[in-house]
Amino acid sequence: MNEFVDNLNKKHKKYLEKEGRWLGGGFENVFINSNNNNNKSILKLEVFSMLPLDIKKEILEYI
Repeated sequence: MNEFVDNLNKKHKKYLEKEGRWLGGGFENVFINSNNNNNKSILKLEVFSMLPLDIKKEILEYI
C-alpha cells in the first residue's frame, strides 16, 4: 500500500502542488489507517469523492 501511495504522489505531483493542496501533501490522506493485517484498503469516501476522475479510476484499480 505504501508503495502504491508513493507512486501516486510522484505521478500526480503537479496535482498535489496546485489543486490537491487540500489533501495535506499526499494521497495517504485518502485511505483510513487500519491496524488490520488483512491488507484491505479502506477509502475515506468524503475525500475520495472530491478527486478527479482519472485519479479515482487509478485508485479503484488498485483496491
